[in-house]
Amino acid sequence: MSRTVALPASQRALHDRMRQLARDSGAEVIDPIPSLCDAQDQCLRSEADGTPIYILDGVHLTARYVAQAAGFLDRALLSPK
Repeated sequence: MSRTVALPASQRALHDRMRQLARDSGAEVIDPIPSLCDAQDQCLRSEADGTPIYILDGVHLTARYVAQAAGFLDRALLSPK
């Protein structure tokens, strides 16, 4: 099994639209895509040792992966309000 999978074009379009709507409304965007996918929209689905990064629903990241690699959350969770 490959460690990556292509991000479907429909998901890329939805992501881009939601990101723009958030920016336009003044929301702070928390975007996992740059951490999970490369410039060719090939997205991780497992760690180097083959451990899956998603729980069984295939949509939500595992707690292990989030604790190790989800730096995209740091700014929102660690910055003083």
